[in-house]
Parts: sequence; structure tokens; C-alpha cells
Amino acid sequence: VYGPINSPFAGITNTLVDGDSIEVLGTRFNIITTLGHTLDHICYIHEELAFTGDTLFSGGCGRLFEGTPEQMWESFNKLRELPKTCKV
Repeated sequence: VYGPINSPFAGITNTLVDGDSIEVLGTRFNIITTLGHTLDHICYIHEELAFTGDTLFSGGCGRLFEGTPEQMWESFNKLRELPKTCKV
């Protein structure tokens, strides 16, 4: 089970931090932290695919539970750098 290093949830066997990468079914994903929704949120990024969890929804963004608006804005700016063809 992959997850952020500072997660409060038990069961994560492979901890991840900003800048790590993992391979899933032959596809390499880079890990970026996207604080705002929570303080331990990460996204899995590939040039063609991005798994953003609760940072982005089809109709907007996730609520701020632990983070600040400034942290969420910084996270949005990271995701804004994705290629236009990337599927979120």
C-alpha cells in the first residue's frame, strides 16, 4: 500500500514523499505533494495521466480540511504545469 509518509492512517507499507516515483503496470508516476485539502495529500503524476485524489474534482476542488487556502493555491499551481493533454 503506497501513501504519504506523514499519513495518520495505519497500513501504508511504502511511504512516499515529494519527488519520489513509482511504477504501476509499466507506467512511471512521479509523486508531488498537494497540500490544502489535507496536510498529507499526494498526487501521482505522469505526462499523460494524473491521479489527483481530493485536490481536484470534475466540478472544482476539494474542501480545506487541514490546509490553508495558500497551500491549496500552491498545489493548484503545481497541477497547472501539467501538459494540456494530460488526463486528470
